Formats: sequence, structure tokens, C-alpha cells
Amino acid sequence: MAWVQTLSWVVAVSLGVLACRWASYPGSWVAMFGAEYAKPRGELRRVREELTAARRASAHRLEAATERLRVARAAYQAEVDGAERRLRSLRAPAPGSRVTWLGRIAVHEEALRLFDEDGPLDETGRHRTPASGPSTDLPLATLTVDCAPSDDPPETCVTLTSGNSVSYEVGYAHREYPEANVRQFVSDVRSAVARAREAQAAREQHIAAAEADLAAARAATEDVDAARTRVERVRTAERVDPEVRRAADALEAQRDRWHAITGRRPWR
Repeated sequence: MAWVQTLSWVVAVSLGVLACRWASYPGSWVAMFGAEYAKPRGELRRVREELTAARRASAHRLEAATERLRVARAAYQAEVDGAERRLRSLRAPAPGSRVTWLGRIAVHEEALRLFDEDGPLDETGRHRTPASGPSTDLPLATLTVDCAPSDDPPETCVTLTSGNSVSYEVGYAHREYPEANVRQFVSDVRSAVARAREAQAAREQHIAAAEADLAAARAATEDVDAARTRVERVRTAERVDPEVRRAADALEAQRDRWHAITGRRPWR
């Protein structure tokens, strides 16, 4: 029944309170609650509170030093990460905006995107829409582009050779891509390659500076080192914190006094 559960809960709480009271002020019922023991109980309570406050202050000082170390580490890592991102963007720039396209090839400012499959035919059934889906990006500045006609099947074959000498061939069927259009496209690609090479040459001037910035960011550990040293200094100092030691000694003295007048020594 509900009243039985409530009574059981009240009894359990009461026993817990009594156990805590006895651990703090052991002895008789009078020692735990009597007015004649009020002063020594008050002294015990006071020195316990002082010890707790001293330990909290000590822990707070260590937490503050640890937080400063965390902040210093985060700031250091942010600087290093930023320098690494800047260097990566110079070494491997994003493809950039699309410049031109034809069939499986889409030319961007910094990369040529070669799609695995051509786009579908439009409504007329004679022209292809822009390709999409899986693709391979080739750095534009490293490419050489050639084209040649083929009679079997009738098409214009475009050859793309990357800087690592890997070649890719793309066939443009004459019925969908007139040879003149393909040759003009190849000319446009070569112009884009020339612009990309100029941009790469300009970036090369900034890469060395970015590498130096990254090295400097990685070497700038002064704030982290200082914060780490402070943590160790605070941790060492708090092991022998005089306020904690004084409060602990005061508590021991009050426990000794309680034991002398009651015959029982407080557990805490």
C-alpha cells in the first residue's frame, strides 16, 4: 500500500540522517543533539566548512590554470590549422568556376573535370546535354591537349595528358559534335590551360611564404609552454597548500577534542 511505502521511505531517510549525524558527532543522543554539546558541534562544523572552502579554492586555482592551458592549446591549434589550410589551398586549389564544356569534359578555372559518361541527348536527339555523375579532376596547369580526326568511327579524338604522363582519350562523334566545334573547344581548353599556368606561377610565389608561416605557427608554443608550466607549478603548490593544511590541522584538533569529551572520534 502507498502509506506503507511512504512510511518505509520516511524511516529510511531518518536512519540516513541519524547515520550521518552519528558519523559527524558520534557518541550519545545528547552528544548528537543536546544543547550542552552545541558549542563543540559548532566548532567541528566550522572547521569542516573551512577545510571544504580551502579545498574548493585550491581546486579552483588548479581548474583556472588548466582552463588557461586548454585555451592556449586551442588558440595554438587554430593558428596551425589555419596556416595548413592556406598552404593546402595554394598547393591544391579548388576547381573554381566552370569556364566551358563539351560532352564529357568540363573546364574550370583550375581543373579539367572528365566525366565517366556523356550527358544524355536533348529533345532533338542530335546534341548532348552537360555531363554529370562520377568524374575525375585533372589539374589544368599540368595538362597538354591534342585532337585528331578518326574515320572508324567518324569522330574527333581529344587526348588529355596530365603532368604524371597519364593520358585520357575522349571521342566526339561527328554526328553529335562537328569537328570544327571540337577543334574550337580544344583551342579554348588550351587557353584555359595557359591561364591556369599563369595563376599557378603566381601561387608559387606565395607557397614559400605560406610554408614559412606554417613553420612559424608550429614553432610558436610559448603561450602553451607557459600555461603548461603554470599548471605544473599550481599543481605542486596545491599539494602542500598552507590553507588546506591549516584547516586540516584545525579539524584534527577539534576531532581530538570531541574524542576527549565524548570518548568517540568523528569519522570526518
